[in-house]
Amino acid sequence: FPVLGFARWAFPDDVWVHRFAIWIAAVHPFSVRYGGDAKADAFYALLFNLTLWAGLVIVRRPSPGRGALFGLLLGLAYLVRPEALGLALLLTGGVIVVGWIQRRDRAALRRYATRVLVAGVLAVLCLLPSLGWNALFVHEKVGVWTLSPKAGVLQDFDKGLGDRLNTLNEARTMTLHEEKLSVRDAYQSFSPWQTFLEDPTEVLGSYFANLKEYVRVFPPAVGTVTSFLLVLGIIVGGRRARRGTLPTVLALFVFYAAVFMVFYVSRRFWLGLVPICLPYCAAAAAAIARYLRDRRSIAPIWVAIAIAALALPEGLNRSLRSGNGWFTCPEKKLGRRIRSEFGPGQRFVSAKGRTSFYAEGENLILPSNPLEDIAAFMANRDIRFLVIDVDRASERRPELLDALEHSDHFVEYARARGKEADLIAYRFSKE
Repeated sequence: FPVLGFARWAFPDDVWVHRFAIWIAAVHPFSVRYGGDAKADAFYALLFNLTLWAGLVIVRRPSPGRGALFGLLLGLAYLVRPEALGLALLLTGGVIVVGWIQRRDRAALRRYATRVLVAGVLAVLCLLPSLGWNALFVHEKVGVWTLSPKAGVLQDFDKGLGDRLNTLNEARTMTLHEEKLSVRDAYQSFSPWQTFLEDPTEVLGSYFANLKEYVRVFPPAVGTVTSFLLVLGIIVGGRRARRGTLPTVLALFVFYAAVFMVFYVSRRFWLGLVPICLPYCAAAAAAIARYLRDRRSIAPIWVAIAIAALALPEGLNRSLRSGNGWFTCPEKKLGRRIRSEFGPGQRFVSAKGRTSFYAEGENLILPSNPLEDIAAFMANRDIRFLVIDVDRASERRPELLDALEHSDHFVEYARARGKEADLIAYRFSKE
């Protein structure tokens, strides 16, 4: 649905573009690989694009109902990833541009401004419950009132706490109140805004340094076929697109780079931008289909078949090579076994850096502590399992594996192998 909405927004009178956009979305490598993925990337991409579509509709024809829909969708996207709030800024920019275009017709400008104001008020009212719920949750976790902690930063709270437990005595004596204060300090040390205020050149330098990598990973991330069609579509379809379409897409690229790529570059971050690019890909496909129909008497269906034949193998190959995502298969095996014996809700200490929700446990990351500190930490909080990525531990912490072999408190409980990970779950005993 968002793809069809974007296609109608960019090329309102070209039915061929609408049909090719839907087809390319269905066979796109990202759709094949992430279509059934329940992790945050796929879910956020859906909510992000639904919110973006609602925002584009408001810019063109603001109304109370559309404002309420935008606020509701923005709140849901914000709960998945707080950086979704940046869409409100982009929407504001779009409204200002439209108002500037209508500045000579004061009557039309007043009507537009009134409708935007009413839609904006309803959007804020529908957004407030999500903002309030998340603010209360974060305050309960870390004792800080804020609207913009990323989920990854929340995981780093435990990492920051673990780095503070440098001795066995500290791990045994820290109270829950002291733990909460330490977690709050960890949050403040990870605050991107505070880092920017202290040294803006570092953040901006990192942004521009990663920008080249951000662009470089685009073709392998979104697929070779999509990259070719996108460039061709901008060339052949740029003039036929609705005015302002290409600047909007470029603004979204800059926005995504700003919120995702400052400190870390990953191909999966492109997922949310694929739907807004597909209308231009479809414009290229439609132009090719028209040319072949008029010059070679080749039916458009053969262009669609050719796109699928080129795109589907690439998506399936990536899906099979990835082991169903980032290490989820072996963790799912461990989670099922532990859940069947001990029930859901088990807490884990992870010495490998990541444990997916398939394990159905709270993940506490202690990557740099000796085994004695980890054991004391687990004993103090009644944690039963330690999850180890054997390959990573062999490279980064071989002393931990050696200590586990000679420990009286850790016994290997289960092992799960995947294409990209070999995991061991150790059961911990206080005695």
